[in-house]
Amino acid sequence: MRLWITAIALCLSGCVAPSVTKPLGTPLEQPSLEKLTGVWQMPNGDLIKIKNVERQLYFGVLQFDENERTFKAQTLEGIITTNADRKFLFVCGTGKTDEYFFSEVTQLGDDVITLRSPDPETFRQGVKEGKISGEIVTEKFREKEYERARIDADEDAFFAFLAEKGSDACFPPSSEQTYRRLKDSSSP
Repeated sequence: MRLWITAIALCLSGCVAPSVTKPLGTPLEQPSLEKLTGVWQMPNGDLIKIKNVERQLYFGVLQFDENERTFKAQTLEGIITTNADRKFLFVCGTGKTDEYFFSEVTQLGDDVITLRSPDPETFRQGVKEGKISGEIVTEKFREKEYERARIDADEDAFFAFLAEKGSDACFPPSSEQTYRRLKDSSSP
């Protein structure tokens, strides 16, 4: 499941991606979210279906299980928030309410969504230095252990940290990935 959260929030840096205990910022207004409903192509070519229901986004993806040789559907939940002039996407597994992976939304258009991944080291250091509250958790992935930041939902401290470090340090331009809407064949 974590890999698909990564594939969607995307642009997240695998198991080392920082997370936060709840979405931070002001939820994006409903009219802006309506245009996200549809089928989108991820940078790796996979497809994702997005549905907006009352300012909550649902992401549907298919995952191929090599061992069972079957596709399995996954549903993830997300929300886009704003703070000052910036937008953020927070994504979690359905039914999870205490761990959201996040990315910065740098472009949100009718046919394009561009996201930047958080820099894992910047957020780990922020937690280790006490600039943002949270903990460093160790997780195992493919037989290797990784440390990542799990940030508490202190909105003021989180956004102050982003302002202090700067957007490019927290969300490097090199991590940018673009998702494109697939056109409905019935549309002109």
